[in-house]
Formats: sequence, C-alpha cells, structure tokens
Amino acid sequence: MKQIKNLVYTLLLSVCCATMFTACSEEEGVVDAKDLVLSKEEVVFLAEPGESQSVTFTANADWRATSEQGWILIDTPVGKKGESTVSVSVKENTEKVSRQGNVIITEPSTGKMASFKVKQEAQGVNFVVSKEVGELYIDSEKKVISERINVAANFKYDIQIKGVDWVTYSIDDATKDIIFYADNEKATIEPKDITVNFVPEESEVETQSWTLRWDGFTPSVKFYRYKVEGDIQSELIPVNGEVEFVKLENKNQVSLVVESNVPWKLLTDLSNTIISEVSNVEQGEQLERIFTNRISIFSVFDEKQLNSKDSSSELSFQYENDNNKTINITFIKKGVGDKYIEIDNTAFNALKVDLTGTGWKMFSATAKDEGAVLSIDIEVRSTIQEVYPILMFYNRSLNPDEKDTYSPASRSVITCTDISSTRTMAQTKKFRLSVKDRSTAMMDDGEVRYFKLFMAEKNDFTEYFEATDESWTSFTMKKGVTGICESIPFGQAAYVNEYTFESEDVAKDEPVVHNVDAKGGVLTIEYSSDEPGFITMYDEVSFTEDNKYIEGGNPLNIDWAEFDYDSYVPGNKFCIKVKENNTGTEREVTIYLAAWLGDGKPEQYFGSFTIKQAAASPSTEQ
Repeated sequence: MKQIKNLVYTLLLSVCCATMFTACSEEEGVVDAKDLVLSKEEVVFLAEPGESQSVTFTANADWRATSEQGWILIDTPVGKKGESTVSVSVKENTEKVSRQGNVIITEPSTGKMASFKVKQEAQGVNFVVSKEVGELYIDSEKKVISERINVAANFKYDIQIKGVDWVTYSIDDATKDIIFYADNEKATIEPKDITVNFVPEESEVETQSWTLRWDGFTPSVKFYRYKVEGDIQSELIPVNGEVEFVKLENKNQVSLVVESNVPWKLLTDLSNTIISEVSNVEQGEQLERIFTNRISIFSVFDEKQLNSKDSSSELSFQYENDNNKTINITFIKKGVGDKYIEIDNTAFNALKVDLTGTGWKMFSATAKDEGAVLSIDIEVRSTIQEVYPILMFYNRSLNPDEKDTYSPASRSVITCTDISSTRTMAQTKKFRLSVKDRSTAMMDDGEVRYFKLFMAEKNDFTEYFEATDESWTSFTMKKGVTGICESIPFGQAAYVNEYTFESEDVAKDEPVVHNVDAKGGVLTIEYSSDEPGFITMYDEVSFTEDNKYIEGGNPLNIDWAEFDYDSYVPGNKFCIKVKENNTGTEREVTIYLAAWLGDGKPEQYFGSFTIKQAAASPSTEQ
C-alpha cells in the first residue's frame, strides 16, 4: 500500500512540475537554447580553387550562413534545427597576397550566432631572368657597352640599379627586352658586381635581386708600324721603345698606328726636337674610354734638319691609369742623303677623314658640300733645286703578295701647281694641290677616288713607274729608283648627283590616281626640283632594297598615253597625252618616275602615279 502511495505521489509531483514549467515559459517567453559551438574556427584554401570544406555544429533552430566577401562561396546557406553542416568553397586568388573573410551562422528565432574564418593563400610569385648573371659587353665598333636580358614575371615591378650612377636601362618596345647601358666615361677600371633590384608594386611581394657584372678594363696604349719587306708594307708589328725613319721606296718617312682604349695626349714640347709636328695627336685626346680605337700618326721634321746627321727625339704619350702612365717612343732619323725630297703633310689636316675604314684624308666631292675643301697649299722640302709633281690614281693591293698599282691622273681631275717664290736648294717649295668639283663632270663614276702625290727630280713618270701590261693603263713602282718622294695617301669623296622632287600629283607610298574621261586629253603633272634633270618614265620597275633607286624596268611604251615633249618644262611640269578610248573597257597604267644619275648608276626614284581612263558610254538609238 505504501508503494502505491509513493508512485501516486511521484506522478502528481511530476505533473505539477510540468504544469508549473509550462506556465512559466508561456508567461516569460524564455527558451533555454544552447550556444552554437562550431567544429572549426577557420578553414584554409590554396590560391587555386579546390574542394569544398565543411564546418559542423548543433543548431537550436533553423539557421542561415552569410559572408560579406564575394570570393567566399557558401554551398549550404540555410539549414534546419539539429546536427548541421555548412560547406564553403572559394574563387581563385589571382593576387600575389593572401586574403581572409568570415562566414557568420545565425539562428533568427533564438538570436544565437557564431562565425569561422576562411583564409586563402596568395598566388605563387614567378620571376625568371633569361641569364643567371648579366655581363656588360664592350662593342668597340658600335661604341656601346650593353647587356640585353628578358624577364618573365607575374607581377609588375620597378627597376632599381644599386651602387653605381653609370648604368642605365631602356625597354625594347618590340621585344620587351631590358637593355642595360654603361656610361663609358664613368665606368670604373676595376670589375664590379652591380645589384639590380626588381621592386614589386605590391608591397607584400618580395623584391627580386639580380646581378649585372662589369669586368672592368685595363687602360692600354700600344704602338704599331707596318712591317717593311723590300718595297712592300705588310702586316702591323708592335713598336717597343724605338722607331726609325726607314727608307721606303727611297723616301724618308715614318707613320705609327696607335691602338688604345683610353684617350691619350702628347706631352713632349716639339720646339726642342727634330720633329716639328706630329699629326693626328689632337684626335688622341678626343678618343672615348674603353672602346678600342686605331689612329695613324705622322711625324714631320723641322726643315733645318734636312741635311743633319743621324739624330733622334723622344716623344712621351700619357694616358689614364693609376698614376697617369707615360709611354716614351724614340724616333730615330737617318741623314737625308744627297737627293732628299719630303712633302709636309700638315696641310692635309684640313681635309676630312675617310669613314670607310682607310683613315685617309679626303677632299670633298663638290664645292657645294658642307665645309668643302677642294684645294690645299702644301710645302715640299728638298735638297734638289727643282722638283716636279706626279699625280697618280692609287689602287692598294690587299694581297701582300701583289704590288700596289697606279695609273696617271688627268689634269681634268686633279692638278698640282708650283706656286714657289724661290728656287734655292734645301728651301721649302710651295705647291697648290687642287681637285675638280665632281658635280661638273657629266660622266662621273660616283666612286671614291684614291690618289698619291709624288715629288720627283724628273718630270716624267715613266722614269719611276713601269707598265704592268701592254695596255699601259696600270703601273707599278720601279725598284731602286732615286730622286722621288711619296706623300701620305689621300682621296676625294664620291659624288652622287641626286635631285629633290616634290609633287602633289606623284607619291612614293601609294600611286596618286588621275582620272581621265573616254575622250582623252592632256594630263599635267606639276612638280618642283632643284635641278632640271630629265624625267624618265617606266610602266614596270625593280627597286633597290631601300626603294630609293630603280635598278631596271620597262620604259613607258603604250600606244594610248605618251610624254608630251612640247609641253615639258624642266623642274616645273610635264604633260602626258591620253588618246581617246574606243576599246569599250576602262583602262589604266601606273607610271614610275626616275632621273638619270650617270652611266653605271641606278636611277633615282621619285614616285608613281596612275592614269585611269573611263570607257566610252554606249550610244542608244532612238
């Protein structure tokens, strides 16, 4: 009985408690929900999109998940009460910096919320240089010190060159290569490793460093002279300490070739030496550093030394080094003998230097050239009372086994006139060397001319030269001849007779089209030119590579359009007669204009134009 009472009591107590709890909840609106506890506080993704990642929790009620970052993708944005899972994925991170954001889970009905972080790694930094280490290369021919590299990087950057102020860079627009340049005036003698930094625009990306190496250079000045074998000057041989005025083809002369990679200057005061002048030394001071150069220098003796005994002079050449190093060269001069003739080359310094690589002094082609020199006055020192000029075209053989050849120069090309006021022995005699203006020569060959001027005791070149064949057009110097002196080689620049040509009726890029009706007529082409050169016309041509000249073509020869000779005004206009078109179809021709520049030369190309002639309209019978 007692057990039944206890059971009833227990049931009643349970009912009362339940009733009290329900009444309390309905009265106060309170839910005893648990906090949201997430299985993870953060998830991490690589830069490349991968599989989704999940976070689990127990929800007290319906829930939703949100994120403020667009790159975070929530695969399960909503869920129900109970055991739940939210899955997230990410878009690809193309940036070079990592990023993070939050996913927030909320229960709207309970007000509970929780969040976890989503992190994503940065894209990998790619940086590759085409050369592991750069080497600044010296190009003496182009006069440039440079290195070219290609950089592949997946970030934008600025280039910073550290530690030197004599290296710059540029970007090749076509290839996007980076070209580094060294200032030859500032570059150090000592080698140096130069750090080049590629600094990213994004602060989170590390700076990439690369090494550009400069090997330095050794300042050097060396002297050479041509090896003399009989009457032949062959290869260059080093000069160490002494050089003698040798008897070459019975002439007392000397020339040196100075090879250097730094500027140099002559220190010797010539006033107390047997040498009155050394030509081209001023050019030594103008040379650029680092680049290898060669200059020929020539020494001129004081006239008072003509009859002296053997004597010598020491010339000192100074150049950049640790202590401004000096090289001394001793010039030894033998006695002049009884038949000494020497041409002073001082006046030749007024001429330009041939840029084709010979280093010879050149007269201008015409008097119209800028700074044109067509005559110079030269001095000849001689122990012979009377001397005569002999002018020869000169063709130097590049084969040491063959002799140089000569041919007599006509007075219509070059002259040397005696303008001396005295004729006594061992005094200076004066001559005027003149070349003709080549623009006045109708048959000029347009080639560079090379000469040699000889002064001889006899006015007959056959005394000193012998013919190489029966044609008597080519000569060589006889062996063992005396009483003749040779000057340094010189020449005259080539002349090309070209014209200016301007016209709105003619064009080089695309032919100007001139329309003519079927009845025909006269087409006038107006132009302006600095010279009245005769116009040549072609209907088919072949050009040189630069499209500047016409190498060949078919002269204009069509039966319906022809040059009107009666209306031609040189330098002003010319006319084309176009006949009536009775063919029933439209016809056209492109005409190419050129000017004759002389025999053996391509014609100067001016441009082209097209004539289009309409077809006659068919008649209609009424």
